[in-house]
Amino acid sequence: MSRDSIKLGEIDLNVENILSLLEDKSVGVPSWLPLLLGSKAASDKNPKLALRAFLLPINGKVSISQSYNVMFESIRIIESIQEVNKGQDEDKGQIQEWLEVGQAVAQEILQANPTDQAARLMTGIFYVYGGDYKRGTKILTKLLASNGVGLWRSVARYYLVKLMKEKGDKKLENLFDQEDKFDPLFKFLKSSV
Repeated sequence: MSRDSIKLGEIDLNVENILSLLEDKSVGVPSWLPLLLGSKAASDKNPKLALRAFLLPINGKVSISQSYNVMFESIRIIESIQEVNKGQDEDKGQIQEWLEVGQAVAQEILQANPTDQAARLMTGIFYVYGGDYKRGTKILTKLLASNGVGLWRSVARYYLVKLMKEKGDKKLENLFDQEDKFDPLFKFLKSSV
């Protein structure tokens, strides 16, 4: 038995076994358990297990916030892998796994609601991190062209600024040609360019 291993009778208490037990019994779980198990699986570098854990039904169903959390965690982990390893080849496989997890959840949401702004936002980010800069930034730019209001607008502009700066895109200044009254952080983001 390893130092991190815990047993309950003959059962190893690890994420895989706990998930299997919960899924077999079809029991409702407290809202904190999917986050705890998903975070443990993510720290163990197991994206597919993390996805199963993050999407454990709470009170019998999976909420949209759980799906958003999976996409957010996927982006956060991809960014941390890129930051730590500066895109070394051996990390591309791990990044690809997290891209697939995040994109699968985003597509599920968009099939049910094609106008979901948060899922569209994260889809654009996933495309850029997956190597399709043009398609990803086009999605993010289209979001800014819509009349929606909310923090997702600021997040879309933030990611466009970040990704365009990294790429050296000359269209960066165009993001601030006209003041965006629907973006609560427009002036702050403009000052960062």
